[in-house]
Amino acid sequence: SISCDKARIGQVLGNLLSNAIKFSPSGEVVTIETRVVERMVEFSVKDNGPGVPADHLSLVFERYWKGKQSGRAGTGLGLFIAKGIVKAHRGRIWVESAQGKGSAFCCTLPLSNRTS
Repeated sequence: SISCDKARIGQVLGNLLSNAIKFSPSGEVVTIETRVVERMVEFSVKDNGPGVPADHLSLVFERYWKGKQSGRAGTGLGLFIAKGIVKAHRGRIWVESAQGKGSAFCCTLPLSNRTS
């Protein structure tokens, strides 16, 4: 189990899922996975969209950043907010992507110290 603000973590996962759906071609599959890695729960949301160019990977979690080629509506705040929420929960958030090959947006949250 994890100790977290369920509404805020729901907001993070909802944002990652909504982005994956927004950037995936119609009819493509979006995959959500969870696993435990070294006392952390890792969530990943994978899509088959256009991917993020390598030179933009470090920018995707910045305030107001939107891919120039996307042409998609949005404020450019969703991933920035998600990053803040995950960090406040002592977790980490990142993206793995290659242009033309989709993206995997991942985050980790610490497992609860409770034994019950």
